[in-house]
Amino acid sequence: MTTRNETPARYTFDPREVENYVAGLPPRRELIYRLAIRSLCDQCRSDRRFTERTQALIQQFGDELGEVTAEAAGLERGLMKE
Repeated sequence: MTTRNETPARYTFDPREVENYVAGLPPRRELIYRLAIRSLCDQCRSDRRFTERTQALIQQFGDELGEVTAEAAGLERGLMKE
């Protein structure tokens, strides 16, 4: 059985393109997109700027993190279908 961590991400996003896209979103929605994309893309996970901004948003919405994470999981499933 292969776990998710043992398999490489099937999707690659350019972290700068993601930054440009999510920059216009409200901060909570930005975090949802960042968490979903981070789950799918090794390149985004390893990008320092992407990670720093994601961590800053996690700190901002820490008390809502359970809800945000659930929404991100739903978005991730939607992105995988596309």
